[in-house]
Amino acid sequence: MNETHRRGALYLRMSKSKGEVKIEQQEAQGRALASAHDIEVTEIYVDDGVSAYVFADRPGWAQMMADVQAGRLDVLIAQAEDRFTRQPMEKETLAALCAGSGVTWLTVNDGALDPATADGAFFSTLRA
Repeated sequence: MNETHRRGALYLRMSKSKGEVKIEQQEAQGRALASAHDIEVTEIYVDDGVSAYVFADRPGWAQMMADVQAGRLDVLIAQAEDRFTRQPMEKETLAALCAGSGVTWLTVNDGALDPATADGAFFSTLRA
């Protein structure tokens, strides 16, 4: 797919912890990052006030996973990889699903990652 027509989704998550980047700031940073990489933001998934340390009902996460599986996205964008999840098993599930669907990750803090490559899988696992 032509780089100027990549479909991106923002995943915004903030637990109840202090010191985290607020949802609005995550969205602004994600939109700026998408714009800098010529990615069209087509979806925004939000899980506000939900920890990723424990397995919890996260509607934004569930919809994002369904959309990745359905082939609706090309790039997942977040403030940092730990916004996706802090559970290694969930991270592996996300990586496998994205690798199988050709979806890459782009984060403000961690940069670009392709979970389908050996380097991408390695760094994703380290950050989990």
